[in-house]
Amino acid sequence: MKNKIFIAIIAVVVLSAVGVSLVTKGSFVDDLSIDNIENYYGYNVGLYTDIKDNPYFENNLTNFEELVDASELVIKAKMINVREKVTRATLTKVYVEEVLKGKLHTNEILLYEPAFFWPYMDNPNTGSYSTGGYQLMQEGREYILFLQSLKSPKGYKLSKDENSSFLPVSELYGKIPIKSNWNPEVITNDEATYKEVVDSEILTREKGSLQNYIEIKKIVEKKYH
Repeated sequence: MKNKIFIAIIAVVVLSAVGVSLVTKGSFVDDLSIDNIENYYGYNVGLYTDIKDNPYFENNLTNFEELVDASELVIKAKMINVREKVTRATLTKVYVEEVLKGKLHTNEILLYEPAFFWPYMDNPNTGSYSTGGYQLMQEGREYILFLQSLKSPKGYKLSKDENSSFLPVSELYGKIPIKSNWNPEVITNDEATYKEVVDSEILTREKGSLQNYIEIKKIVEKKYH
């Protein structure tokens, strides 16, 4: 009799735990996927300026020739609307239309875009768009991407997904849209929201960086159009 009571108590505890877990799971919002960029229009733009010290990118590049030489892979590509938040980046699936430099054995790659949305804890509807100048790819637009493979510690074996994953070679100049109607300008508003800059191709407060981008873009459009 005691065994039956004990088993009954255990069953109730287990079922209660399952019920609580299901309710808890249902209360969470998927904070990893980025399905609709408009959900982040109210986020403030957070530009960090120490990008030349970032060991993951060649942020000292200033012209087209340097950009191509430093790139392991140059491709013409469009984003597939599949992306998610990862640590200090946005992981985006990309469809490769043409390989312009390097070798690639797949027509889909993963791109770690060095910009990300960071929600504020007290209000998940607001937050910061953190970037060193890079602007996220937009659906339907065609880009020339200047890429490098992921850097890994000596002796570390990359997974299948990691072997088909890349980084822009430069945070400022690693992604150039082929066609756009953007009017180039530096950011002067310290309280700009993402909605205000969503169509900008590069996010910078420095006129020299903007001018470098304009010159590189002219060559890209002429060479790869």
